[in-house]
Amino acid sequence: MTALSAHQEQIITTQTQHTAILRQIQLHLGILSTPEHPMPILSKPIEPSQAPHFVE
Repeated sequence: MTALSAHQEQIITTQTQHTAILRQIQLHLGILSTPEHPMPILSKPIEPSQAPHFVE
């Protein structure tokens, strides 16, 4: 169960990061005037190996 909990935590962290990035893009494009929900601030910096990978 420990591995499952760790994986779930990683999924939640990734989802939070993606949501924050999406909101920043929406604000930049003027699609969203203010965040609907407060965006959480990460408690620790993200290691490059843990950052989401973008496909071009």
